[in-house]
Amino acid sequence: MEIINLVPKYIDFLHGKQSRDEYIADFPELFEHYFAFWGHKDAPFVENKSTIHTGASLVLDNIAHIENIFSASGISLDALRLVLFVGQNVSNGHSAYLNDKWVVWIPIELYNSKLQVDVFLTHELIHGVHYQKHPELYFATQDEKRNLGRQIVSEGVATYATMRLINVDQQTALWADFLADTEYATWCEQYNARKTELVKFAITHWNDDAKELFQANDKRDILRFRGGYGLGLETVGAIAKDISLPALLDMDTQELHQKSLAYLKKAEPDEAPPKLRD
Repeated sequence: MEIINLVPKYIDFLHGKQSRDEYIADFPELFEHYFAFWGHKDAPFVENKSTIHTGASLVLDNIAHIENIFSASGISLDALRLVLFVGQNVSNGHSAYLNDKWVVWIPIELYNSKLQVDVFLTHELIHGVHYQKHPELYFATQDEKRNLGRQIVSEGVATYATMRLINVDQQTALWADFLADTEYATWCEQYNARKTELVKFAITHWNDDAKELFQANDKRDILRFRGGYGLGLETVGAIAKDISLPALLDMDTQELHQKSLAYLKKAEPDEAPPKLRD
């Protein structure tokens, strides 16, 4: 896997050795994509040098370990390009098709622990592999990006595959260490209490906008606090429990959608709820 590290270029910008525009010009296609779908061209980049140093060091120190995990599981990262940069504190990464190559882009300012790197770098690399195999799952517009069905299957695959690849529980695959155990227990209670509503919303709006289902805007409301990730993890987990991860990643997109919808349509409110840690 090719690695491009733009962080030193950003440090040059902070030290006055180059302009903001020159930093962006180091990979203009990346920043055009980032500003279009996540950040804003006029918003400031993170400037805290301690945050930048911590995030860059954590990611760089753990890339080889994560690559080895993928390799041992029969999943190749050879066709991907990994780009590290400093962003606007709005996303911990994703994947994009840029300059005829699938790029996994990682804004290092949101990586504050090794566990976060293990979970979310793995998650984003899975997106890159999945999009590479099935480019129809990718998006070119905001409407496509926010499509509920697309997100259930793509985020479900990324979260479930992460859980299996690095051998962690559901809580860790969903949140790393962002939620304390008590906060996760509350999240699970909400998920289970409103699962019928979640499932109905997903089935009814499968081809529509996901609203805030995949965002983290309000801890009091599972429909606005990553409930979609939980539903995606549960759904893909049910589909893929008896197959290998390479087989899951190779599964035809239409088949993945059909099996996901079929699972949701038969799902009971208390079936396979998120598990609390022992």
